[in-house]
Amino acid sequence: MIAKIKIILIFILFIPIISSGQGKYCIHQFKALKAYDNKDYLVAKAYMDSALVTCFNIKEKAYTWHVLGFIHYAIYKEIDKKNPSSTAREKTIESIKKSIELDTILEFEKTNKKILTYLAISYWNNCVTHLDTINYEKSISFYNSYTELYAFTNPEHELEQSEIIFNQELSNIYEKKFENTQSKNEYYFNEAVKLHKEVLRLDSLNYQSNMALGKLYYNLGVMYIFSLDDDIDMFKFIEVQDKVVDNFKISLPYFKKAYQIQPNDKETITGIAGVYHQLHETEKFMTYMNLLEEIKDKEKDKEKDKEPKINKEPIDK
Repeated sequence: MIAKIKIILIFILFIPIISSGQGKYCIHQFKALKAYDNKDYLVAKAYMDSALVTCFNIKEKAYTWHVLGFIHYAIYKEIDKKNPSSTAREKTIESIKKSIELDTILEFEKTNKKILTYLAISYWNNCVTHLDTINYEKSISFYNSYTELYAFTNPEHELEQSEIIFNQELSNIYEKKFENTQSKNEYYFNEAVKLHKEVLRLDSLNYQSNMALGKLYYNLGVMYIFSLDDDIDMFKFIEVQDKVVDNFKISLPYFKKAYQIQPNDKETITGIAGVYHQLHETEKFMTYMNLLEEIKDKEKDKEKDKEPKINKEPIDK
């Protein structure tokens, strides 16, 4: 609303001194502003296109691109109904960036940055809605557009938290793709691992990614076990068995890190116990199984304490 008021005010100031072609102001731009005010956004765009072709020196004015940016934005919002495929969004960004470049006195800085921030968030929203096993590649593209534009508009703002959220959600997609492909395509496994490791680079105490990496490597070890055929030759058996052990060993530090972060989490303790069971380390396996039973017993005791008990004291004495 603020941006629109600003455009209209300047439009009023232009009225007494409008000229065509070579003058200080341009009749086509004047008509574009009037069409914008009447919400005829496509007409406004057509007039601005004519202004850029016919009017002298107009391309060097920050205000020209400011106006054109808001016209494209109105088309994106009102005509294209924020369609993720709308080219008007990209044209808005292009025009507003040009306005920022030419706006040496920062006359339009606040409204220009505000519209770019809004469009950056629109990319994030598109990223979220497309994050599934079918549209995930579009989601990645929207996420990249979000980070690029948001960083341009708000360079002081850290994007680590949104990167963590996106990486973890995308890794879940890759995990599903890996589990559901008959050939168990290792590309999806490796991409999931890479994303979780990137999260841990940003936040080494992130429970979700530590736990996810523990489960990924553990499940890969189990997958190798089930891949063994009854008639497998000895050398192939040894090769596969080495892979099994390697993956269980890789999973263990991640499970243990998750355990340090959430020491009472039953899933984490079960994971550690499972690794030791697969590695035939019986004593350590029993240690964590006993710990698991202790936690379960404590939970049962807490549930008992919550149960209503009869009041044995008489009401009237």
